[in-house]
Amino acid sequence: MDDWSDNSHGWRVSLLMARRQRYLDDDGQAAVAAWLENRLPGFGEVTVAELEQSAGNSHQLFTVTRETGRWVMRVAPSGREYSADGGFDLHHEWRVLNAISNSAIPHAKAVIVSDSSCPVDNAILVIEYVDGHVLYGQLPDEYASVDDARQIVNSIVDTLATISRFAWASADIASPGIDADTYLERQCTKGRRILESSRTRDTPLTDRLFDHLEQTMPATSTLGLIHGDYSPMNIMVHRGGNPSVAAVIDWETGTVGDVLIDIGYLTARWVRPDENPLLATFALGGGNADHHRLLPDKGYVAQRFSDVSGLSVDSLPYYQGFAMARLAVAIEPRVARAARRDDEQTAALFGAMVDTCAQHGLALAGA
Repeated sequence: MDDWSDNSHGWRVSLLMARRQRYLDDDGQAAVAAWLENRLPGFGEVTVAELEQSAGNSHQLFTVTRETGRWVMRVAPSGREYSADGGFDLHHEWRVLNAISNSAIPHAKAVIVSDSSCPVDNAILVIEYVDGHVLYGQLPDEYASVDDARQIVNSIVDTLATISRFAWASADIASPGIDADTYLERQCTKGRRILESSRTRDTPLTDRLFDHLEQTMPATSTLGLIHGDYSPMNIMVHRGGNPSVAAVIDWETGTVGDVLIDIGYLTARWVRPDENPLLATFALGGGNADHHRLLPDKGYVAQRFSDVSGLSVDSLPYYQGFAMARLAVAIEPRVARAARRDDEQTAALFGAMVDTCAQHGLALAGA
């Protein structure tokens, strides 16, 4: 799985897909419901209904119900036009979810993935329904206190430590030829390639960030399972007075990589409004400054991860810069697509986002 694929980066949530994509029309929904009749457990008529989405707009979400059960269905775009490198791979997510199915990692279990018999061209993944709050924006109202906020943060970090300890060697999720000594070098080369393939303008900040990452690269990586988009937007917590992680969702970018990538990504985006108002909008707490004040800072997050995982975070600034380079690479193709449509306003918007990511990454990495 390509760690740099467009859809693997959290700016995609509500931002990159601001105009809701509708992949299944009413006829498609009816056809898929009929297809699921003999595939889902239980009995009764199958009903498919669009799910209101506040986040996760890279896929269209549906609820699937029948008399004896309830599930969530994710539907991918048909074609590669939404991704710089052909992402949105729900069949890959199916493999990852099956690999972790018996682990201690909280997740929504995979139930069905589409095959050649599916009546629509779009890839489809049906997963179990998890009743919880998605941590998109501000804290859930029932957990808007210092104690509950800290418990949520502790659970987010402890869950990431559990992911980092997953026994990946026996699972079919690693890319062929993965090498701990060349992993970061290859990732930077891949990121440069994607950036160059979509270049329509000068990007001095992004170029400078890549220069810094290549010059200060750790000599080797510790390999482990990484989610690839580990942010609160892809985390659900329990309802009803249990402020802990119920499920980590959106595993289509899960792979084996440098085990510090996810904590670098999580802490790079752990931003308060007074630090960077734009980035803070997409962090836990959202645009609510009062909620941000309830949360421990990124230093606490990093130290707890180190304590629980046993991994050193001495090189964390590098991985925070790396995270923001990934975001910059994810968004730059949007600049190119808008430019091809002669949509100067949208191109300028996405260009400003890229530059914001790169500038933030340079600051985090000490460059």
